[in-house]
Amino acid sequence: MRDEVLARDGYSCTNCGLSVVEGFIEAPVTAVLELAYLRPLTAGGSNSPENLITLCANCHLVFDRERDKLFDTKDVWNLVSVLSSQDRARLLAWIAMDQKPPTPAEKAWALYRRLRPDQRTAIARRLGQAVIDQTESDTPT
Repeated sequence: MRDEVLARDGYSCTNCGLSVVEGFIEAPVTAVLELAYLRPLTAGGSNSPENLITLCANCHLVFDRERDKLFDTKDVWNLVSVLSSQDRARLLAWIAMDQKPPTPAEKAWALYRRLRPDQRTAIARRLGQAVIDQTESDTPT
C-alpha cells in the first residue's frame, strides 16, 4: 500500500513538493517521505490509501502538531480571498493536480543540498555575485 500511495502522490510531499532526497549522495539514505493519516486510526480513520498522504518528515511533524486544530471552508476561503489573481490560478492548478509541484528554486535547493561542501561554497559565491550584479544593475544612477 505504501508504494501505491507514494506513486499516487508522485513520490513527493503533498504539502511542500519535496521529491528528492536531501543530503550528500554518499550519505546513508533514510526515509525522507512518510505516509500520514488524514484521519488517525484512533479517531476512526481507516488504513486505506484514501486516508493516507505522502509527507516529508518536516511537513509530517507540522501536520501532526496541527492535527487537533479544526479548519473549515470559511477558514480556507478567508486565506484564498486575499490571494492575488496569479496566486489563485496557481492554487487552482495545485488543486486540479492534487499536489504542489516543487518550484525551480526548491529543485535547485534540493540539488544544492546534495553537493559536497566545496561545491556548495562555489555555488554560494556564484549566487552571491549574481545577486550583487543584479542589484547594481537595478539601482538607478
